[in-house]
Amino acid sequence: MYKLLVLLPAFLLLIACVGEDDCQVNGDCLAADGGIYGTGDGSSNAASPYEGQVLLGPVIGATVTVHKFFDDEQEILCETRTSLVLDLELGGTFTLPASCIANDDSLYVITASGGLDIDVEYDGIIDTTFTPVLDDFHTLVLGKTLYQLEGWKVSNLTQLYYQFALFAKNELKANEAQIIKIMQLFAAQYITQNLEETTGIDYADVLKWHPRFHQAFWDREGSKSPQVFFKGIWDDIKPVATRSLNDTGITTCADYRPGNVWGDLHNNHLDCTAYGVTTEVSGVDLDNDPIPAGQDAVYGRDVTHNDNSDGLAGFSFNKIDENGQVLAHDATQWRCVQDKVTGLMWEVKTTDGGLQHNKHYYSWYNSSGKNDGGEPGVGDTGLGTTTGYESDETLFEGQDNCFDAARCDTEKYAEDVNTLDNDKGLCGYTDWRLPTHSELYSIVSFDRFISAIDSDYFPNEGSSGYIKTWTSSVLHKSSGGTLNRLVSVVHFARGGESDDRPKTSSGLVRLVRATKTEATAGEPQ
Repeated sequence: MYKLLVLLPAFLLLIACVGEDDCQVNGDCLAADGGIYGTGDGSSNAASPYEGQVLLGPVIGATVTVHKFFDDEQEILCETRTSLVLDLELGGTFTLPASCIANDDSLYVITASGGLDIDVEYDGIIDTTFTPVLDDFHTLVLGKTLYQLEGWKVSNLTQLYYQFALFAKNELKANEAQIIKIMQLFAAQYITQNLEETTGIDYADVLKWHPRFHQAFWDREGSKSPQVFFKGIWDDIKPVATRSLNDTGITTCADYRPGNVWGDLHNNHLDCTAYGVTTEVSGVDLDNDPIPAGQDAVYGRDVTHNDNSDGLAGFSFNKIDENGQVLAHDATQWRCVQDKVTGLMWEVKTTDGGLQHNKHYYSWYNSSGKNDGGEPGVGDTGLGTTTGYESDETLFEGQDNCFDAARCDTEKYAEDVNTLDNDKGLCGYTDWRLPTHSELYSIVSFDRFISAIDSDYFPNEGSSGYIKTWTSSVLHKSSGGTLNRLVSVVHFARGGESDDRPKTSSGLVRLVRATKTEATAGEPQ
């Protein structure tokens, strides 16, 4: 409960301003900078576009501060207070100095602290007793938006969005472009009316929303927390991310058999340049077979960054030692590989029979309760034991083919890698985890079929037969009417083929950790 009802005669607020530096002039309170904030007749002489209102019901006497959203120090750019006028339209209004917020694309946080709510029930009647506001309320807004908008609010709805944005920034590491994108998705989720009468509902409508006059989908997502609700829209935001993509490793063109004549030979290894094939120009090989234009080999980093000195074709890697330091590309011993394009750092497998041996197999297990598709999988319960899903009594033979036969599931393996070298972790890091499907797929080299990975940087690839490599990506579908028990896997022994496997299956593991994006990915962090 953010409010607490107290008895306070209304007339006391008519004869006093909030601070001792303020003065009373015909029912108006003067702001510290001399501009009138909240006048008795509804006018204002402040030369500023930044006129807002703190509105739960109107909140009078609240302290209003401004800082930049991505400023970790939260330096206060300006401070003022809301009007003390006992009026539903004029109470709680405030004006920010024109010098406080720039007319730019920066995100600013406007925070309202304290004050008294004079219409706690939103019934359009000023209460006889006022309710102290015990929590802070926030509005997150672009500087340029305030120049274009009149009558914007700090409200329950802007506070809800601020919670989403703060979660995205702190937990999901969303950048400014992503936060701005979220503004529009949030508006579409929660606002029912086009208050600004523009081409559609957008975040400006959130800023104009009034709890007494306008509707919102407060129950559209039930009582979900910001974390739960936000997961539903984060997938729409992630494409804004700045992480670069690897190319495929394919550097040759292919012809095709005209008329689908099966007697003709098919060739996948033609030099595109030698036959004049480009993004728009096709060619003909020595057998007079057509070579279509616009093939994979004439696009992307495999063309623009085709330098095998640091990885096959367009791939670009660094070898990393046990302390996390970058080695020369011709180093003969290394523990990890840094992908300079995606910023990901990868585990390198061994053949020494130790913890990271390339032929060790694991069941899939995730006990965190997050990203498990509703089913944590099957954890290893010890040497020679059986294990099973938590949702039924079916038992499976546990995995015993790993370094510690009692710890042959993916979760325990990640724990063991993160405690290597007296808890310093692999290559000096302790945040190793299963990769997502897209992350693992990013190191597939599609120019080859068996061991479809750059073996100069990733030796000892262990895939063979039906043994595939686990990802953290659970498929959102049922298998035989059961809960989600299928996980996406990548088969490096079959050209990087994608598939799905039950969590009870045997699978390989190649751990990853996130580091930097392409702009600075040359050095580990």
